[in-house]
Amino acid sequence: MTLVLGLLLTGVSAAMVRQSAEDDARAKFLQDVDQTTAAVQTQIDRYLARINDIGAFVAHDPTASQQTYRSYVEDTNVFTQLRGVVGVFFLHLVPEDQIDAFVARSTEASPEFAFLLLETTHPAGEPYYVLSYYAPGAVDLQLPVGTDARPIDSVRELVEASRASGDAVAGSFQDDPLIERIAQETEYEMFSRMLELDFFMGVPISGPSPDGTGEEFIGWSAATIDDFGTVLADATPDAGDLGMRLTIDLTDTGGNENLTRATLREGSAGAADQASFSAMRDLNVRGVDWHLEVWAGPDAAPTPLSVPVIVLAGIVGSLLAAGLMFLRVRAHDRERLFAAAMADTAQMQQAIVDSVSDAMVVVDADGKIASANPAWRGLWHPERPADDGLVGDLGHSYLARMAPAVRSARSALDAGVHGVLDGSMRVAETDVALEQGSRRRWFAVRVTPLRSESGGAVIVHTDITERKRSQDELELKASHDPLTGLLNRSAFEGEVAVALQQA
Repeated sequence: MTLVLGLLLTGVSAAMVRQSAEDDARAKFLQDVDQTTAAVQTQIDRYLARINDIGAFVAHDPTASQQTYRSYVEDTNVFTQLRGVVGVFFLHLVPEDQIDAFVARSTEASPEFAFLLLETTHPAGEPYYVLSYYAPGAVDLQLPVGTDARPIDSVRELVEASRASGDAVAGSFQDDPLIERIAQETEYEMFSRMLELDFFMGVPISGPSPDGTGEEFIGWSAATIDDFGTVLADATPDAGDLGMRLTIDLTDTGGNENLTRATLREGSAGAADQASFSAMRDLNVRGVDWHLEVWAGPDAAPTPLSVPVIVLAGIVGSLLAAGLMFLRVRAHDRERLFAAAMADTAQMQQAIVDSVSDAMVVVDADGKIASANPAWRGLWHPERPADDGLVGDLGHSYLARMAPAVRSARSALDAGVHGVLDGSMRVAETDVALEQGSRRRWFAVRVTPLRSESGGAVIVHTDITERKRSQDELELKASHDPLTGLLNRSAFEGEVAVALQQA
């Protein structure tokens, strides 16, 4: 009876140790998933933000030449920093009664601009969607600048959906009947290449209205995407022990049959159907839905060595010895596994945070800094060496740390951080100016919730000083005479109109 009881107790204790190890491994995995999700979401947002920046350039200088546009795109390093982007283009929405003047201006600015209709008769009252700018990357589609893209259903429907929602959209050329027909009936390599691309994403762009009283939708800035698995590789370079599948939901305009695109990164985790743990996270980045599946390999929860030890002790020992061994081993293993899991989690979390090039902090539910990357340290302590161990003002209030230097949009920053932390806001974005001594820098601050039981948020600071400076220079050039430095006629008339309205 003693041996039977001993074996029974040994079996139960071994199962409990195994379950405890599995629970600890699962907890570590879920923490890794949260950090990985935050890094992937940040990387996707960088894609859409860069597309928006390029579109903003067109809005500020709508008469720029094709060469000027391509030079600006090259200066953004979009093709080297965001490897999935293989081309960018801009579609101008031109009302029917303004098309002649638009074509004349575009032809004067860029001799290569050639207005091209893809349909024999343009529908009366309908606007034109003119491909006004194109800059190729790794895949040159040789898109003819000046083409009216209105007959291309996949493009027109997405532009209209983006215009109506004000959000980014994603689509593909594969299900477009016009492109498929031209690709089958002609030998134009351009259309075959379009059908081979993964998808394209675009954002709506607004500019000054003709009467100067506000802003209105002027067009659509977009990028062609190919091999978007680089999104995972660039966002999580140190997560090779996790398998990932990233899926994007293409915007449903009622005409596409295949509305998803997916990319896979198995790493050392192997196939998803052999995973020890798996989790799915849904993301919505500027209106585009993404789904990130993450899994750990079959060896993520190994059986502790203490299990066979407990079994052997139960066989050769007494009930008391087996029970005592179980208690000691269980306590020891739980402490060891917990310590190892916490150490691995902290290391994984910091590695992911450190891999982000923009200044990034993770705050807890009280708004105190829980983790930060070297870029944040460099923002406040540029004199410190890179290996001094200081990575941020841990334990201090984030808003209190920012307050002395923020000179613009402070209330918006406070409201955004508090709104995300208390759950009243899904995402908060604002541009702030930081003044440190005589130096002023602009940052685009994005606050997103940290999906964990304890709450918190991830705050990313993207340096947009050069973009602000470029915008200011463009606005100055657009409103002042280059020889005299005085307001030009258009700007002067605008100032007079404002003064008259205020009088």
